[in-house]
Amino acid sequence: VTRQRNGQSWGLGAEALQSAVQAPSSLRSHRSYDAVIIRWSLQVQATEEEGQLSGSGSPETADRRRLGAYMTPPWLAQVMGQLLGPVETVIDPACGTGHLLDAIDAPVRLGVEIDTGRARTAQSKGHRVHQGDALSLICPNARDMLLGRRQVQAIIGNPPYVGEKGNSHLFRRLRTLPEWQGKLVPRQDLQQLFLLLALELLEPGGECVFLMNPYWLTSDAGEVVRQRLSQESTLLTLVDFGQLRLFDDAPGQHHLIIHFRKTTEGKPTRFVSVRERNALSRLTLALAGQSVPGITMQSGTIRVSGPKARWYNPSAHDTQLQHMEAIGLTLGDRFETHQGVVSGADDLFLLTPEKLAELNLTDREKSVLKRVVRARHIRPFGISDSNQSVLYLDGQTPIENLPTIATYLSPHRARLAARREVRNQRMP
Repeated sequence: VTRQRNGQSWGLGAEALQSAVQAPSSLRSHRSYDAVIIRWSLQVQATEEEGQLSGSGSPETADRRRLGAYMTPPWLAQVMGQLLGPVETVIDPACGTGHLLDAIDAPVRLGVEIDTGRARTAQSKGHRVHQGDALSLICPNARDMLLGRRQVQAIIGNPPYVGEKGNSHLFRRLRTLPEWQGKLVPRQDLQQLFLLLALELLEPGGECVFLMNPYWLTSDAGEVVRQRLSQESTLLTLVDFGQLRLFDDAPGQHHLIIHFRKTTEGKPTRFVSVRERNALSRLTLALAGQSVPGITMQSGTIRVSGPKARWYNPSAHDTQLQHMEAIGLTLGDRFETHQGVVSGADDLFLLTPEKLAELNLTDREKSVLKRVVRARHIRPFGISDSNQSVLYLDGQTPIENLPTIATYLSPHRARLAARREVRNQRMP
């Protein structure tokens, strides 16, 4: 836990922080806690053995993928700022270098950023940015100490896309806070938790604009978020980017912008569908009411269906999925899923279309490519495109018969031979 005052920083460890948050009010009001600002779980204090995410480093390093930190491009920040409009006070709980705060018309612009370098960059722009873990703001006392207020008028953000798989230690730490208990379910990702946090942070009538993945709209894990949003907010705008890639190297390549108000007034939702890349630069014009080729708009309400209260965007594709659900037959009724390929070196074996074009494989070599389908691409009634292929080398085809692939992998021979599955002779 840190706070800067007169150019200096003070620190408090995770255990001490939890004690402070849960301490009696007489202790919490003591002046020694005036400097407390949350810098809790996703920070540098955890050990390497836990696989903890680094709280520092360049966004261009491998930590960017592990942190789920993909900087919002200026054009997209402008779109999101346009949706939010002018406000008095706004906070970006995952502000990065401050691109979204730059785009907001607000006298008071607050930010929280877990990465030291990015937080300093945002601070250099004049934004009031604190380095720390925004998910700790679920604690009211933490909000008092960090923000000087319990609620804010507006929230904007591009929350990190980090799933529970491979990061269970992050979610275990969150479960130690009483305020997160009852809100965490299996297979959630951090983006869903930021939505729940937004509902706690917003004052009545306040608005939130987030860039997110769309998987929580229909996933089992997203049920908690969908129920809370349905009960406590009105969905104002949903911008669906379909298959368009907004980030070149992000693990999830499906995105939407959600814009909601903390009220239950029942206003119709504006559904925006962007299907052509050359239309992205004109999205601000479309939102202002102009007709733009490649962008369609319609007004209506989100379609809620099934016992899990799944949300369906009233586009043609989602309408088909809703009809399939009405029939009552899901992919789970037809197929069983098991653990798939374990490569031990996904960065080598999982190939994007750009990498495939660079390799220029022969037709024979292309025969060992398999389409990648991850759990996040499987919806109850359909499979979305992962935009990746895997080199499926099962030993049946001698590597000598695949010269381009052999040349591609040969510089990494030592690393590949050191994999656990190879050492245990489970793979060639």
